[in-house]
Amino acid sequence: MELPFKTWRNQPALSQACREKLSEPVPKDPEGRTYAQAIADTLASRALKGDVRAFEALADRAEGRARQVIEVEHRELRVAFRRMTREEMLTYATTGTLPPWFPREEETNP
Repeated sequence: MELPFKTWRNQPALSQACREKLSEPVPKDPEGRTYAQAIADTLASRALKGDVRAFEALADRAEGRARQVIEVEHRELRVAFRRMTREEMLTYATTGTLPPWFPREEETNP
């Protein structure tokens, strides 16, 4: 059954439903764990066996996702990136389009 557009696009409702499900007890779980506890246990077991993705998932949720830093060594580009507005940064991040005033590669190479 396909859900109506507004239903599946409504992320807060989905987030709430996920939180509710994760807080429920797992049926017939001998340890009486919630879904969240059982999933965390599974991730921990996999991480101990060397599963890097399981470790990253646990670390991201426990410590918060690590920020990714991009170093810009070229002074002119560094200045240009700092000059960009929030909207220009969002456009660049989502479409790869730089503002018209942004220096182009041929302008920045010596």
